[in-house]
This record gives sequence, C-alpha cells and structure tokens, in this order.
Amino acid sequence: MAARAFLNWVFVLAAALLLSGCIRPATSPMRTVSLTQSEPGGNRCLFVFLPGRRDGPESFAKEGFVEAVREAKLAVDMIGVDAHLGYYFKGIFPARLREDVIIPAKEKGYDQIWLVGISLGGLGALWYDGRYPGDVAGLVAIAPYLGEPETSREVSLAGGLTKWSPGHIAGNDFQKQIWRGLKLYTQREKNFARVYVGYGLQDEFAATNGVFCQVLPGDQVFKCEGGHDWDTWRLLWADILKELTVHEVNLRTDKNQRRQ
Repeated sequence: MAARAFLNWVFVLAAALLLSGCIRPATSPMRTVSLTQSEPGGNRCLFVFLPGRRDGPESFAKEGFVEAVREAKLAVDMIGVDAHLGYYFKGIFPARLREDVIIPAKEKGYDQIWLVGISLGGLGALWYDGRYPGDVAGLVAIAPYLGEPETSREVSLAGGLTKWSPGHIAGNDFQKQIWRGLKLYTQREKNFARVYVGYGLQDEFAATNGVFCQVLPGDQVFKCEGGHDWDTWRLLWADILKELTVHEVNLRTDKNQRRQ
C-alpha cells in the first residue's frame, strides 16, 4: 500500500505546482545528458540527476554539482535526466525513468545506481524508490516537495511518522497519500545508509522536510542557512558528498581496486 501511494504524488503536483500555460509533452524515451568527462561506463557506480521544476539536466553541471563530485574524487559516472513536470502530470515518471534510464544503466554494467533529485526531482527520487523498491542503491533528496504543510503538521502532532496513523484516506486526499507513502522510510532497512535529505532552514519546504527527516538517522540529514535556491543546494550537496565518501567506500575506490 505504501509503495502504491507514491503513484498519487503526480496529482499533488497538478494541484499545488501546476503553472498557467502549457506543460511540456512527456516524450519517450526521456532525454538524457551525459555529465561525465571520461567515457561513460568506466565506473561501476552511476549518479542519476533529477532536476527541479524550473531546471533541466544541464543545470547540475552549470551549478557546480558535477564539479563537486570530481573534486571529491568519487569513482562515479553521472547522467542528467530531463524529467520535467509533464512526466509527473501524466503519472508516467517512474515507469519512464526505469525503462529509459535505470534498466539501460544496469545493462551497461552499473551495479550501484543513486538518484539525486532537487525539489521536484527529490520527490521523484522518493516516488521511484517507493514504486520500484530495491532498484537503486540509494537516493539523495535536496529540498524535496512533500506536500502542503497542513498534513505534515498533523503528522507532527501525532508524534511523527512512526506513530501517525492515516486511517481511511479518501481517493482525492493526495496530501495524506504522500505521507502514507513516506511511512515506508520508518523501516531501518529502507532508510539506513541509503536515504540522504538536505534542506535550507529558510526554505519554504523546511517544515515538511523536517517532519520527514525525524525518521532518518541523524548523519543522513543535512541543514544549513538558506532558502530554496542553488546557493543553498550547493552547500548541502558538498556536505552530503563528504558523508558519502565515509559510508559508501565503493564510490571512492577505483575500478581496479574493486575487482580485487
């Protein structure tokens, strides 16, 4: 039930994030951009970057995320995905990402795949992980959209996600369906050393992010001064990369060492 709840996040976006004007069509396959300088496939780990609502796959290189990975000397390849709002609005984001990106990556030999999403992309990373459990090694969600604050306040007043019981949820109550899906991460095997969340303390999503992060190990939660912007996200990404180099040794070792 929890995994299926993620399918309804698209309707939350339609209600809360939909802009006036046209939504870009969801084409097949998804457009991807290689962000790796070396020949793709040289490493066994892949970062899949999922952009925010106003950004594209190239934004991660433009805004310094790719360079930060190189400076951390992580042995990973990187790809940006043009996962725009159109895929969420049609409800096909998880299926298209799996068909167009994840499965082909595994066929190329990547045995460790991480989703890295910002804002809309952070929601997408969590949605995918709930829809296809076990498909990816882990995920990083920076300032993810997790619904409107009314439901997160209800969860908080109940004592947090572990104690909160959604009860019967009406078919159109997409806000509660989001949080029912997030209850998946109260399980240690689903969150430990595989789910990392960061947000700015002045971010409009800070309150909702904070309620969710209560179920995560403390060293997997990152906060700093700042709002919903790239300056803040760069700081958070740098801190998250430091943590990954400590706990995910396979991201640091080169491919020759891994074969030994």
